[in-house]
Amino acid sequence: MAANTRTIEADSLALRFRRVRERSVVLTSGLAPEDTVVQTMPDVSPTKWHLAHTTWFFEEFVLAVFVDGYRRFHAGYDYLFNSYYDQVGPMHLRARRGFITRPTLAEVLEYRERVDAAVTKLLEAPPPGVAERVELGCEHEQQHQELLVTDIKHVLAQNPLAPAWKWSTRMASRAGVRSCMSGADNRGDGLDEGHGDVPQARHPHRAAERQHNHGGARSIEVGERHRRPGFVVRPQQAHVDVLGQHR
Repeated sequence: MAANTRTIEADSLALRFRRVRERSVVLTSGLAPEDTVVQTMPDVSPTKWHLAHTTWFFEEFVLAVFVDGYRRFHAGYDYLFNSYYDQVGPMHLRARRGFITRPTLAEVLEYRERVDAAVTKLLEAPPPGVAERVELGCEHEQQHQELLVTDIKHVLAQNPLAPAWKWSTRMASRAGVRSCMSGADNRGDGLDEGHGDVPQARHPHRAAERQHNHGGARSIEVGERHRRPGFVVRPQQAHVDVLGQHR
């Protein structure tokens, strides 16, 4: 009976994982590839970056930890698509994410497919600890879905041609973005801004980004090289690199 329960739970999590991952791609289906590269201000991240960063999260904190001999899709993605996970290693400056044209959107989508297939296979017989890590990754991706929506709205708003984000009702319903498209979601209002791996809100419609922050930095164990106190998503503070620029 216990084994059957574990199988049901794994199947349920695999379905949730697949739906969350599909939703991110559906959100971008009304965009041109050019739309996904633009960064209109430092507090906006390109759509392509959101798609890649959420994939890197599963690769770094799930696959690299729980799959023996796992080979990363690209060694350089650790640097490009890390956000504020200092103990993982150095990262590209946030304000310069829009400077990066490669990998292309097609390559990022291929990256997503490769990681999705590996996580799905892992969930067929998940070792202890995987379910909690995948669930955390799903919550993290849902947070970035909200950011993706607010960021691309800011990008399109800068265009004097006033391009419309072409959504069908069916597409929006499938993507589950009713609260995002109708404005700010206040469910996170009781939490402090600036924690987790997103910066403080600097433009409208970002109240929703706080709902998954859980009020502060959250500890994550990520394998032997990270199994030590202090491995957390650091609170967003004025972090200045050697060039005197904020990440």
